[in-house]
Amino acid sequence: MSARGHKKKVQGGPVPTDHGNSSLPLRDSNSSKKSRWLYALMIHLAVGHYQSILANTMIYPNDIEACKWSGQAWAAACCSQGVRIDYDEDAYKLITEHGSNLRSDLKTALRPLVETEFGFKNDKTPEAIRFNAELTSTLLGNCKLFTCKNCKAGKGLFEVDIIPKGITKWCYDRKNSLGAMLTSYFKDTTTGGASLGIIVAVLTGIEACVVEWTTSTKIESCFYKERYAAIFKTYYKMLVDFDILPKICKRLLKHAQHHANVPEDPIRVGGTSENFSTDEFTAAAAEWDGRVESDDEY
Repeated sequence: MSARGHKKKVQGGPVPTDHGNSSLPLRDSNSSKKSRWLYALMIHLAVGHYQSILANTMIYPNDIEACKWSGQAWAAACCSQGVRIDYDEDAYKLITEHGSNLRSDLKTALRPLVETEFGFKNDKTPEAIRFNAELTSTLLGNCKLFTCKNCKAGKGLFEVDIIPKGITKWCYDRKNSLGAMLTSYFKDTTTGGASLGIIVAVLTGIEACVVEWTTSTKIESCFYKERYAAIFKTYYKMLVDFDILPKICKRLLKHAQHHANVPEDPIRVGGTSENFSTDEFTAAAAEWDGRVESDDEY
């Protein structure tokens, strides 16, 4: 019998390995109070691991991914404390339900940045309403405005300031932020920089925040999977199609780590592109490829 009583184990979820004498199997504990406290601690830690996986992989997991990743998060949490606790349905529900708060946290972080970056007006005057309506229509009609630092010249693809600011605000803003606490999740093993998932999540979040101004005044809305999962996949494809991706990822990670005062740690764990022509991607890749990085930029 586990610390939570007779609960059905979640199939497919990894079970933490035994850590020798440091292991504390709760099923044999004589203290129910201690068991409940430790179980709650594991949930808290696992939510952090799960949110880190989502932020760097896919903020809209399907059922199979949610089960797999929450199981990995539970295993990581238990291993970090040297305990062994069954991964059951209660754990799965609590981790995934709290983990979904990550998306609302993203929009909360991005809303003021979007308002400042693009110049939305909170006034309810006819002029402000007309301005916001035109601005929203323009932004949603051309994703270059979300991604290019100089849209008219077609320069600075993925250098728009709101991207690194969004990553920093979302995951590195405080000492206990995910990117500052669980650093190994936030460095991609392939590019050596920020993960593709976190960049795409921020781009999707930016567009979702702009959509909130569709009625000319900001109306906050939920970050629905049904509406934004397809947009996430579109931005993902756009980034994959961009040849100079590793350099972008390294730059964005360095920017976030610099502002959060996070040292570079070794790895321990694991819109639409129709607005862009092939020539523009090639030119942007050449621009990135020829850039010499300097610490002064951060």
